[in-house]
Amino acid sequence: MIRIALAGLRGHRTRLALSALAVVLGVAFLAGVQLLGNTLTDTAKGLISSTLEGTDAVVRSTSVQTSAFAEVRQTVPAGLADAVTDVDGVEASAGVVQGFARIIGPAGEPIDSGLIPTLVTNWIDDPQLAQGALVEGRPPEAATEIVLDPRTSIEERIRVGDTMSLQGAVGLRSYLVVGIGGLGPTGEDNIGARVVFLSSEQAMEFTGAEGQFAFVTIRGEDGLDQQALADRVNASLPFGFEAVSGDRYVADTQDQ
Repeated sequence: MIRIALAGLRGHRTRLALSALAVVLGVAFLAGVQLLGNTLTDTAKGLISSTLEGTDAVVRSTSVQTSAFAEVRQTVPAGLADAVTDVDGVEASAGVVQGFARIIGPAGEPIDSGLIPTLVTNWIDDPQLAQGALVEGRPPEAATEIVLDPRTSIEERIRVGDTMSLQGAVGLRSYLVVGIGGLGPTGEDNIGARVVFLSSEQAMEFTGAEGQFAFVTIRGEDGLDQQALADRVNASLPFGFEAVSGDRYVADTQDQ
């Protein structure tokens, strides 16, 4: 997915693009692409904390590929998101999809998003595990439905009920806008990035990661210590995956 994100960028912009992605990805997806030598702003760090406030544990791959600029974790099979709900103390889980796209305007031209590609993720219904919030409309349910961020809605005059197109790993797709929303508890904290939300199945298919999540978030029973929950989940995981507490995950992400 990082290749898709960077494919449209000019060579001399690569380092600057990666720096920008470090900030946005830390907020939008909270993991996946960890960029070396970058410090998240206080605003971004605050968003990470608020977005993960209801997350008690996170399941992620222990396999990390390192390049000159980034550390990329391998994905997590979608089946693990369901499997961990059988662990004593787990109340709910939600897999997170991450990817990139280009929004195509009515005239067939890509809408400029600067050096930061449009971020694609899945809508999570559980209010404590959700990455964002709605400003208007409803979440995407069908494969042809999408939620668009407020900035793009205003700038491009795209409203609920309109259709829009995305260009991604699987080609060009058209979607019906059913909601306006974005990152953070207010749905408006996108730090300048364009963001779209799809249903989980459609997000995986669109990003070319069918059956895979970037990571899995977990909500535990009230009163259960985060580390105790992570330990229980760890005992159930196959080789190559680990569970860390929500606080540990926030700290790891903010430190990148």
